[in-house]
Amino acid sequence: MSDECRETAAVENHSHRKIKQARDSTNGVDLISSLPDVILQHIFSQIPTKYAIRTSVLSKRWKHVWSETPSVDIDCYRYEPGSVYGTLARYSSPKITSFRLSISTTEAKPKQIDSLIEFAVSRSTEKLSLEFCHAYAVLRR
Repeated sequence: MSDECRETAAVENHSHRKIKQARDSTNGVDLISSLPDVILQHIFSQIPTKYAIRTSVLSKRWKHVWSETPSVDIDCYRYEPGSVYGTLARYSSPKITSFRLSISTTEAKPKQIDSLIEFAVSRSTEKLSLEFCHAYAVLRR
């Protein structure tokens, strides 16, 4: 066996040992769930709100963590504004550092848009980002 092959085998063997030791030391315990809520909230604030909500079902302890994240990122292009209200009704953080709203002006009524902006303002939002689009139907001949 060449020296290069022996080195590769040794590295692979060492890596497998580390993985096995890591598995043995945790005894099947979920290490991410042991993180403080503040760190989980920071992680959730880095992804769109819909993914944070989906991720929260992975652990009972995470169930409400998303609702206290410092940022909200909502894309209403694919969802009815009414379903977004239900999501925001469960949001419990008193302060929002970043609120991003993407919404179609053809789907949402002005009162609905006002309501979403008022929600952001009521939470003393530091950074408010609004994205409006107007979808046009393509007519075929």
